[in-house]
Amino acid sequence: MPDGSARLPQHERRAVRVYSIVLVAGTVLCLAAMAAFTVPTDLTLISHAVTRIGPSRSPMTNLDSSIVLLILASLHTVWAVTWWRRHRARIALWAKNRWNSRRAAAGHRGTPE
Repeated sequence: MPDGSARLPQHERRAVRVYSIVLVAGTVLCLAAMAAFTVPTDLTLISHAVTRIGPSRSPMTNLDSSIVLLILASLHTVWAVTWWRRHRARIALWAKNRWNSRRAAAGHRGTPE
């Protein structure tokens, strides 16, 4: 694969490489923090909220649990929509390439034009 930074001056290439390392390290740390803290906290909150909803509970407990579930659902929905908007084109391209490579491997030809 050709080096896309070959046209840059040496000091700029060094900066790009350092930035790339920092970017990857930051991404790994963010994913690790999410796995270590956010996911367990969300699962605990969801578990407690679900087990505290019911006719035998007080209206305030039901309201509190419902609000917790609504807030978590809203946050995760916003995250999912934002992620999809950012990555939709890349996923569509990947799926199209995968579909075309499978069809080609199976010996299918495109429709005549």
